[in-house]
Amino acid sequence: KKEDSRVSKMYKSVLVVDFKPTVRLKELVKTRHELVHRNGLSDEIGFIKIEKKTIWDLITEVNTLFLVYLNSLQYIVN
Repeated sequence: KKEDSRVSKMYKSVLVVDFKPTVRLKELVKTRHELVHRNGLSDEIGFIKIEKKTIWDLITEVNTLFLVYLNSLQYIVN
């Protein structure tokens, strides 16, 4: 739950949206953290190899969550 909170706070501060992160998004955010703050080194697997698919997974995951969030707002407004 602590990880949920950190990921949610990050997206809320950057995108000004509030949503519950998925398991996949939490994994991708952790990978990002290890790339940015640990020079690509993971405790579990050593150096992280990033493939194009991983980047596209992140883009798709965030886009999907954001669209779900926007859709939920539409129901609130209407």
